[in-house]
Amino acid sequence: MKKIIILFLILVLIWFCTRRAEKVERIMENGVEIVINHIEPYKLKNEPSSFTLEKEFEIDLEREDIAKIGLTEIYDFDVDSKGNIYILDFHNPEKLIFKFDAEGNYLKSFCRIGQGPGELPKSFKMWIGVIKDDEIYVFSKNKFLFIKTDGTLIKEVKTPFNPLDAKCLSNGNYILEKLEWEGKAYSTFIYSLYDSQFNKINELDRIKVPTGFAQRVKGIYHNIIAEVNAGKIFTGSQGRDYEIYVYDFDGNLIRKIRKEYKKVSPSIEYKDKFLSMFKGSPRVYEAAKKRIYFPPHLPPFHYFLSDNKGRLYVMTYEKGDNEGEYMFDIFNPEGIFIGRKSLKDFSATDHLKGKIKNDYFYCIEEKESGFQKLVVYKMLWH
Repeated sequence: MKKIIILFLILVLIWFCTRRAEKVERIMENGVEIVINHIEPYKLKNEPSSFTLEKEFEIDLEREDIAKIGLTEIYDFDVDSKGNIYILDFHNPEKLIFKFDAEGNYLKSFCRIGQGPGELPKSFKMWIGVIKDDEIYVFSKNKFLFIKTDGTLIKEVKTPFNPLDAKCLSNGNYILEKLEWEGKAYSTFIYSLYDSQFNKINELDRIKVPTGFAQRVKGIYHNIIAEVNAGKIFTGSQGRDYEIYVYDFDGNLIRKIRKEYKKVSPSIEYKDKFLSMFKGSPRVYEAAKKRIYFPPHLPPFHYFLSDNKGRLYVMTYEKGDNEGEYMFDIFNPEGIFIGRKSLKDFSATDHLKGKIKNDYFYCIEEKESGFQKLVVYKMLWH
């Protein structure tokens, strides 16, 4: 009888702890839901919280057959619902977009750089994306091209100004990033939502950044992020604490995701990497070393990705399990912190060189030879 009572008490305790672990803290602020996440992930019942990566194939730009088709650099890329990959390389004016199938086989190339109809002006920044019905858009300077997956031009649209970043949504709205100056010492980067006629709907996010005229410049990347997936817009910046905004495609703020985080001090490696951006000019490099200061702690995250199910993968500055890896926080579609994953560093200064779609992880890696390769992994959730 005594053993039965003890067993009963153990089962009650397990049940009670499980119930407490499933309770997610939420509050309301000005009519907006705030999801409160802590240092440790929530333990949700019957929800996978991590994954392993199983390599499927790679598109290696050092390969002879890839070089023959004229693909020299992966500047940007995206993936359609069938797994076809579209790589943007603005170094080839006659072949701007290279299409590969879901197994990495080259299919065709299309689109070109130029000033005529169906052509894009040359720029040091271009973007490509896949929207509804696997329609592709590609953008440069102030011009969108909308293209079928076979390369047929659908239409072209011009923006009223030259944005720093541009995304098209499946409902016809646009996200554009604009730069505004605040005197000589500061500028502000602003993401706003516009309708199909480029009337501004509302502002999504902003960050104030010191310019080269500022006397003292904080040694962080001042990243501002806008990700689109699963019918949602996700924004964040290094100008505030660990807080991510979630909007619908009409610009309504529907959720804020907050998280406690471990503060990380800038390492010697981080400082050297940051200052290396200025090494192209010895004069600029010496001036940068005098004016840049590193804060006691880095921002809570560098950048984040979203997938087509609405999960978020946030790259923190915490070192990962192995050399060259960093810890990524994983949030489910409701903004709940469910797990962490150590991943190889695939970051650039202002973005992550990867995409996650249909539980496949697409990542640009650089080889020791200097050539790039796009590696595709299957994500096995557990």
